[in-house]
Amino acid sequence: MNRTVLKFLGIFTMLIDHIGVFLLEEGDLYLACRLIGRLAFPIFAFMIAQGFLKTKQLKQYVLRLGGFALFVEGLFALRSLLFELPYTPLKDNVIVPLLFGLLVLICVKSTNDFYRLGLVGILIFTMFVSYPYTIYGLSMIAIFGLASKKWLQALLFMLIHLFFIQVPGISFPFYIYPWQQQFALLFLPLLFLYNGQKGRDYKALFYIFYPLHLILLWGIAFYIK
Repeated sequence: MNRTVLKFLGIFTMLIDHIGVFLLEEGDLYLACRLIGRLAFPIFAFMIAQGFLKTKQLKQYVLRLGGFALFVEGLFALRSLLFELPYTPLKDNVIVPLLFGLLVLICVKSTNDFYRLGLVGILIFTMFVSYPYTIYGLSMIAIFGLASKKWLQALLFMLIHLFFIQVPGISFPFYIYPWQQQFALLFLPLLFLYNGQKGRDYKALFYIFYPLHLILLWGIAFYIK
């Protein structure tokens, strides 16, 4: 299984998840969509780590992802304005943890003290500002980018789920992920099936599909509700 196949799986599971979020009332079908959607973030977190490890244009990668995060945030702000919905900056922007995860990998791998201070800044920001997946998402990307062996990635992946989801005794700021997120563990077979190959180049696919599918679903939801 190459990166292109993984990317399509990520897009498909994300779409199913968002159909549940925007178009369905709570019930069995809604829950099924949300459970399928738990696969999406681990796939994209893994793709970010792979991009970090394999790209020859890291600065351009960061700028592209950062610009995309700003664009998506603008879409959420515009949606709030047009549909008269409440708006909290960064609250729903899943590109933010992907960007911050990439920056974490850069900071950890760098020998520059300034970059290491940047890591501290990201962690402090994460403590006080709410955005999707927060430290759980950053930990996942760090695991995929820093652990070199698949068995170690899998072990650490299971451990962060144990810590953030399964352990009921940890303090409230960290115990914020619902039980449904356990289904992200279904990513483990995909991790071992991944062959390290790139596949066909659809570099712009996610950057085009992500905003387009949101706009389409928002429009349908506005029309039917």
